[in-house]
Amino acid sequence: MSSGSKKIHADVTVSANFPAYAGYGRKDACNVLIQNNGSEDITLTVRIICPQPLFVPFEEEVCVPAERTVSLPADIFSPLFLTDCDNVLPCPAAALALIGGKEIARHDFTVCALPFDYWEGLGGDPEKLALYVRPRLPLCAEILLEADSRLKVRGFGQIRGYSKDKNAVKQLFAAVYAALKHKLFARTSETDCTVPLSCCPDLMGRREAGAMELAVLACSCLEAAGLRPILAVGEREIGVGVWLSETCFLDCVTEEAETVGQYLSEGVDELAFFDANDLFSDKKGAFSASAAHFSVKLAKGCYRCFIDIRRCRLDGMLPCPARGGKEEDFELFPEEALFDAPPSPLSRHGTPPPPPPSYSNKWERELLDLSGRNPLVAFTGKRCLHIAAAGADEILLSLRR
Repeated sequence: MSSGSKKIHADVTVSANFPAYAGYGRKDACNVLIQNNGSEDITLTVRIICPQPLFVPFEEEVCVPAERTVSLPADIFSPLFLTDCDNVLPCPAAALALIGGKEIARHDFTVCALPFDYWEGLGGDPEKLALYVRPRLPLCAEILLEADSRLKVRGFGQIRGYSKDKNAVKQLFAAVYAALKHKLFARTSETDCTVPLSCCPDLMGRREAGAMELAVLACSCLEAAGLRPILAVGEREIGVGVWLSETCFLDCVTEEAETVGQYLSEGVDELAFFDANDLFSDKKGAFSASAAHFSVKLAKGCYRCFIDIRRCRLDGMLPCPARGGKEEDFELFPEEALFDAPPSPLSRHGTPPPPPPSYSNKWERELLDLSGRNPLVAFTGKRCLHIAAAGADEILLSLRR
């Protein structure tokens, strides 16, 4: 985020803390800091302006005590604009401090708006890649169906999830690789993970894709099969891996390539990987050759970080909605509405059953009966415990006797 502060009032400064990139699936904390260096309290208005509709209108009045700093939360990114955004668009903006409509302090900054399915690259948060892994895509079901047919040829039945046999998990991993490679995707561009790039795994009907798009699609298929995928990301290289047993890393992102190599080594066999660049139609080689390519690149230090999708899910990073519809009228579909979502249960008469009445509703309904049958209105006292107590005069009289 490029920024520049302009101080007009001698005692007031304003600064905006916004991320360098803005995308639909991102939930970064944003705020505006107003610092009062004077000896008196100041009441002013804070406003954020931007030529592009990246932000929803923001204007708030605040009192800043003397020699204090006030932080205003400003989570004002427009979901509508980020949903319709199709290009990487730098958006210059400014945070203004006003008194009586007159500008007294200003902070200029720039936020780069990303298209809907774009990741900001290694300069941002690597774990945000888990947002684009969508296991309920129809294309995942199609690829798994082809993987099952390949497993059947090899003498295996349908494999889903984990069992005690690591070899079965590895066979499914190799079958997913072969099914993806059979799609014959052409490369759109060379891989560069230092800049924002597309991570859209919904490649239905497409014949061209990027390495990151294929890697995210592979992870989506593996998660749909009940496995726990891993993304290996470097500046020019991308790998796809899977746990061969039901476990995961302690952190969403790890940079310990040596540890990954130990899990990958023969005899340990806790991880399996292939090189995502081998999925393109211009590359030759089966799964074993691609796994060897990954091991060579891992030893050379070509991968900077490893993202554990399962750990990201445990930390609350669920798949973001998929975008569908026409270019002029996009619609967002949540993850559960993409494929094989069960319908809501219906009652005997074909309408959804009404929700059960709450206790407060029952009490209000009983109050509508104003007859003598309602004990809440006509209280007789017959069915209650009566407290008998003697007065002071009666007690003294009884003591004299």
